[in-house]
Amino acid sequence: MSRTSLTLITAFALTLAGGVASAFAKTEIVVDYAFGGRTKVYQGIADAFMADHPDVSIKLRVPSNNYEEGQEAIIRQSMVNQLPDVHFSSYNQYPDLVKRGLVANLSKLNEGQPEFEAQGYIPAAMNLVKVNGDVYGLPFLTGTPILIANGELVRKAGGDCKNLPTDWKGYTDLAARIHALDPQIWGGMITTNDDWQFQSLVYSAGGGILSKDGKDIGFDNETGLKVMQAIDAFVKASGMQQQTYTSAPQSFAAGRVGMFVNAAEYLSLLSGQVAKDFEFCTGVFPAIDPAKSKGTPVGGAAAVILSKDAEKQKIAFDFIRFATGPKGQAILVDGKGYPPVNTAAYNIPSVKAFFDKNPLRAPDVAQVPKGMPWVVFPGDNSVKIVRTIRDNVDRLLQQNVTPEQALKDMTTQVRALMPAAK
Repeated sequence: MSRTSLTLITAFALTLAGGVASAFAKTEIVVDYAFGGRTKVYQGIADAFMADHPDVSIKLRVPSNNYEEGQEAIIRQSMVNQLPDVHFSSYNQYPDLVKRGLVANLSKLNEGQPEFEAQGYIPAAMNLVKVNGDVYGLPFLTGTPILIANGELVRKAGGDCKNLPTDWKGYTDLAARIHALDPQIWGGMITTNDDWQFQSLVYSAGGGILSKDGKDIGFDNETGLKVMQAIDAFVKASGMQQQTYTSAPQSFAAGRVGMFVNAAEYLSLLSGQVAKDFEFCTGVFPAIDPAKSKGTPVGGAAAVILSKDAEKQKIAFDFIRFATGPKGQAILVDGKGYPPVNTAAYNIPSVKAFFDKNPLRAPDVAQVPKGMPWVVFPGDNSVKIVRTIRDNVDRLLQQNVTPEQALKDMTTQVRALMPAAK
């Protein structure tokens, strides 16, 4: 064989090999999220999507500890061009990313297709992902704070597991009776990972988080004081001591706490920590003023696209629609028990069966459609404001300050971080 022929054959072989490699090349979509305890759910969704899309590789980043840390990381990464393609951001944090110009407009990506509500998304959930009328995220995970109780302790204290208190005073009174059973047992506890529960209490007292024009806080008033006084009264009555949101479930599972308010997700976490005969009770969020209560803020995460690459945006859009669609929501329900944001998910037998077998989730399912927005504070200091609120509530939980002083300090510090104060 001549040298020329050998050269031509070699060149053809290399070209063919390159074409084959190109044909099997996968598009990588990098996904960022918070809370390591949810990794199994995100991985399950990624695996299911990749099974349907063999030409796509979904790569999960190491999760942030919470939404606030995740938000700060995304802002830093935007400055050095290291953003993920998809980010799961809390409902009260992602609007800030939109204002920074980091998030793709999904209304534009959805042009030519049915409106999102027509695709099965719950209208109340879609209200959480709109900025100035356009959709910038798809609701993925939604939940409201519910009352979770130890059935045995509730009964011993004269309570009814099937009729837990629906108002804060009744909740506080029952906590006091549980604590009276044994001084080593806390009647209940309050945890503060962020401002979600604080916003819940403000809404439950009939108040608002921001003024009507959105430029000032809405709780520097009698309603705000009622909230701080309600927290203070509960701490004193229940005998509780402050715990972190990660250690609190352990105390409850050990039988040292009678009740607490948090996301229904904790039921999945706790079920693996308690004895088989442990009896759970659940109820709606206990309102400070049931007659004036506006509902509970819907917490959770929206799926947003941060990639600027047009082709990746299309693939990322397919992925987040999968995650928030029937199949993805079925995986989420099975893993964490959150109510689906897409009505089509209820047509999947496993989803319906889950809620039939888990009536403890009923309060969350009932509260989500009537939920209020988890408000994001204006300006560039929204994360700092959340921490400021949390830190001042923590001072009250530690009984280091009066309700009046805690509210005064909180409102002064928050205003100093808002644009209107400058």
